[in-house]
Amino acid sequence: MTTPIISCENLVKIYKTEQTEVLALQGLDISINEGEIIALIGASGSGKSTFLNILGALDKQSAGNITVAGIDISKMNEKETLDYKRNIVSFVWQNSARNLLPYLSVIDNIVLPMEIIGKKADRQFAQKLLDIVGIGDKTHSKLFALSGGEQQRVAIAMALANNPKILLADEPTGAVDNNTANLILDLFRKINKELGVTVIIVTHDLKLSAKVDRVIKIKDGRISTEYLKLDKNTTDLVFEHKDTEKEQTHQEYVFVDRVGRMQIPQELLEKAHIEPMSRIKIEFDKDGRIVLIPN
Repeated sequence: MTTPIISCENLVKIYKTEQTEVLALQGLDISINEGEIIALIGASGSGKSTFLNILGALDKQSAGNITVAGIDISKMNEKETLDYKRNIVSFVWQNSARNLLPYLSVIDNIVLPMEIIGKKADRQFAQKLLDIVGIGDKTHSKLFALSGGEQQRVAIAMALANNPKILLADEPTGAVDNNTANLILDLFRKINKELGVTVIIVTHDLKLSAKVDRVIKIKDGRISTEYLKLDKNTTDLVFEHKDTEKEQTHQEYVFVDRVGRMQIPQELLEKAHIEPMSRIKIEFDKDGRIVLIPN
């Protein structure tokens, strides 16, 4: 059995203020294998960015277990946390300005992370990364001379400069147009394939999620459903199952967590005439399948 590169059990995150207490994650169970490219989707406040911040050691869980690349990240000391951020994970943000230094050239932005952690500035590797992201001809350009999409490509190359095992992207296409967004998502798949980096992308755009192997929907701080790719050679994902003119390339599954909880998609509840907070009866049919019967 393959050991997951990321494993979370009953992950809880509570944000407290003097007046309120917000439960951002409430028992999240998730397992991600090395080399996967994953999209996390969900409404605003569902907990997906909170989970990403915990993975990136920018925040800590309130309860539960999380292991990344064999490391229990909740037990890291200050030095171990620094090493983790330098060698295991890297971030790409929605706003490329958060990633880049505008007064440096493109290639100087790429080699900067190497120098910060005391490595030799490997300009040959930096150039290779720029070639991979498709802007190898912009090596000595200043950032103000680049388009928004090109700046995001620089940010992605910069995030790869230290050979991270896991690339975390929080709404990386939110500040660009649809065509550029598609190109960037294609680029993440290319990086995933050529460099073997595990990629986790938070996105609100279901259509862009088609570029990945697995889509995980988070609702109310837990996994609600997963969409698993049917044909790895196809890239068009259909979430609207009534649209018969398009080919369905992902199958939707309800996720059952470690204590047997599951979230049934709202459209299925409506179709079955099951009201929220109502009681339902569970039976088996003659073929051994579970049947939900409204009270």
